[in-house]
Amino acid sequence: MERCIEVEELKNIQLEILDSVHDFCIKHDIKYFLMYGTLIGAIRHKGYIPWDDDIDICMPRPDYDKFMKYFNLEGSHLKFIAHELDTKFPYTFGKVINTKTKLIEFSTIKYPMGVNIDVFPIDGVDEDTKILRYQIFLRKLLNVKTIKYSKKRSLLKNLMLLFSKMLLMVIPTNYIVGRMVKNTHKYSYDNSSKVCCVAMGTKLNKPVPKEYFDKGVLKEFEDREYYVPIGYDGYLKSIFGDYMKLPPEDKRNSHHAFEAYYKKG
Repeated sequence: MERCIEVEELKNIQLEILDSVHDFCIKHDIKYFLMYGTLIGAIRHKGYIPWDDDIDICMPRPDYDKFMKYFNLEGSHLKFIAHELDTKFPYTFGKVINTKTKLIEFSTIKYPMGVNIDVFPIDGVDEDTKILRYQIFLRKLLNVKTIKYSKKRSLLKNLMLLFSKMLLMVIPTNYIVGRMVKNTHKYSYDNSSKVCCVAMGTKLNKPVPKEYFDKGVLKEFEDREYYVPIGYDGYLKSIFGDYMKLPPEDKRNSHHAFEAYYKKG
């Protein structure tokens, strides 16, 4: 029988993955940085946000591509997966997974996964943000394809969702993901003055000066040290505003719904 992985054990596995990624990036001169809630956790809590249960990192596109090319050659039980490597992969960013584990997400997305950390590419953007507007449009289509019906929504909203799903039925989910991934490559990171995580396709990911990601500084996270972008303060403010202020108590919960297990054998 497969053994369930509890939250604290899950975090230890994630930290082991992050340690391996850190060591690999140092060895191969690849830039990576803590990102999103993990970055807030490092700055505000020196570790996980107390109600969080995942790890996010990012890499400038040239480093992301280099990482994608070489990481799996190490031949360990850790594996990097991304749409560029497997067109069935349903996300626009990459993940490093522990292949000795199994993770079941409570969504319409069905893809064999293990306990993992998210790896987001940072890409160049155009001055008029046309690329971002198109990505946000594609994200809305993808959300319609993957979102589940919920009793928490009104009957009218569920009916609208059903109608939208019917309209998009002829368009495969992986086709939309592929278009989104292709869109992230439109502008050269090196030749752009503004960058952001285009892959996510959300209004929160606003363009910021590329200098924010020029180099990293080490910050404490769970009694260890990992790299954060030199411009972390401006970057976090661009997404979260006053990120040092705790959210209301009713907002302090995990946004993820999954169960994790050790594989048999």
